Amino acid sequence: MVLTLHDPFLHSGEKNITREFYRKIAFKLIPKIILLNQSQKIDFIKHYKISTKKIFINQLGNYECINLFLNTQQKKNEQQIIFFGRISPYKGIEYLCEAMVEVHKILPDLKCVIAGSGKYYFDISKYQNLKYILIYNRYIGMDELAKLINNSLFTVCPYTDATQSGVIQTSLALNIPIMATKVGGLGEKIKNGHNGILIEEKCNSKVLADSIISLVRNHSLRETMKENIKKDNKDGESSWKQICKKYINIYNYSV
Repeated sequence: MVLTLHDPFLHSGEKNITREFYRKIAFKLIPKIILLNQSQKIDFIKHYKISTKKIFINQLGNYECINLFLNTQQKKNEQQIIFFGRISPYKGIEYLCEAMVEVHKILPDLKCVIAGSGKYYFDISKYQNLKYILIYNRYIGMDELAKLINNSLFTVCPYTDATQSGVIQTSLALNIPIMATKVGGLGEKIKNGHNGILIEEKCNSKVLADSIISLVRNHSLRETMKENIKKDNKDGESSWKQICKKYINIYNYSV
């Protein structure tokens, strides 16, 4: 048995004793565990007290299926950024909302889309009537999601903790740059200035606002990032071709 583990650790606001108990048992019994980032390997081994020989590293590939739902004839909106995904406390959405209030003072035409289902864990009501923060608190179908992402300058992931992110892999599949906090394994996927912007400080709406303003104004950097993403998707170390090779090697390796 080989387990590919998306989340080495349970996220903030999603932890409970029962889940942690069963995870510890499973990780002891399974002979091979594949983590999708290098950054959390040592902490994972220490926390669950398992042998380093059982741990292998691969990457989370891009969610290429999103391209099947993209209408390339649609006109792009160049005055929009986006957060999308399930609403959860570790996503840091409150800091994005705070940041957008400051961003609006400098870039009044810029809109921020927040799209995803789930119960908000902070008071969202003060942002719901702002014309520059568009809140779609519901399930977003793939057709609509593809359009929202493709119409955005970049995706924002202001997470307070993380492992990997399907949000990042979906955006990269559409050649859309990422702005993310440097938490968990995100720093391995987002190369600062290459395919996105890494923010060193989490839970800081001022730093987030300044970063958003800077990247919105830097058209040439965004275009360079898009070209870099296209090249990486085709032949880079994060391409599915390279990821598949690693999986085959792991499956064939005798523990």
